[in-house]
Amino acid sequence: MIRSHQVATMALLALTISVAGCGGGDGLDRQAVTGTVTLDGQPLETGLITFDPASATAETSTATEIVNGTYTFSSQTGPVPGEYRVVINSSGGEMVEPPAGQAPGDTYLPPPEEKVPRKYNSQTTLTATVASGSNEPINFELTSD
Repeated sequence: MIRSHQVATMALLALTISVAGCGGGDGLDRQAVTGTVTLDGQPLETGLITFDPASATAETSTATEIVNGTYTFSSQTGPVPGEYRVVINSSGGEMVEPPAGQAPGDTYLPPPEEKVPRKYNSQTTLTATVASGSNEPINFELTSD
């Protein structure tokens, strides 16, 4: 079952991508941010990382994909300087054939099996500080326990 937070996060990602595709920018002091995400010492294969404002200076929320344990925000889609609450979700399963009763040949994405513990997403304890002009990676080393 997809939670409303996951739907909202996916919608935010789609909006972030569509705004970035418009070319003009939004006038915010967005920062390019990169980093790694590991779970129990292994790169998180796929997922979504969201930076939600935790301070008045962090004006907007932004999200990007995690691929092979790495995430990258460009200077057009990244967070603005400030303090953030960080939410990390793993991706769901692969596309598979639909159950009986759906059109043949269609595929669907089954509900995701969350690999990342709730303390890093729905009940996150993760935070990050984004500084103007910093190119230091912001890495997250998650554990299952």
